[in-house]
Amino acid sequence: MTQCQPLEIAILALGQTTSSTVYGMNDLLCSAGRDWALLTGGKPGHPLIKPTIVSASGEAMEVANGGWVKPHRQLSPEYHPDAICILEIAVAPDSRFAEGLATEIEWLKRYWDNGGTIAAACTWGCTSSPGSAPWKRQSVWQRFT
Repeated sequence: MTQCQPLEIAILALGQTTSSTVYGMNDLLCSAGRDWALLTGGKPGHPLIKPTIVSASGEAMEVANGGWVKPHRQLSPEYHPDAICILEIAVAPDSRFAEGLATEIEWLKRYWDNGGTIAAACTWGCTSSPGSAPWKRQSVWQRFT
């Protein structure tokens, strides 16, 4: 049986994410293709996904709730993973968090324009102003695009 190369799925680490979410997603993606064969046959299977934790700087950073994340690499113009996953962002609904994410936003726009796949794994993220109707809420992504 021919084994394919694992898909590279980037996990975007931001100062507003939590370390448990970043590393939990990393662990989950690492298990794809590997763990079921181990559980049922005693030998690990071929990994199907290669998760890569990325950030604007590529340097270790303190994240929400005082945790620390050490990315595998920095976002760069030539970097083009098979997909990138944006995780939950721990911010108040009325915050202006996007103002500090210009590098990440520009990279995501360029990545998307070049055919990239962007996925999200988060709670139902929405923003609304006080007193606005629920149907007038917009996604966090729509706020800064």
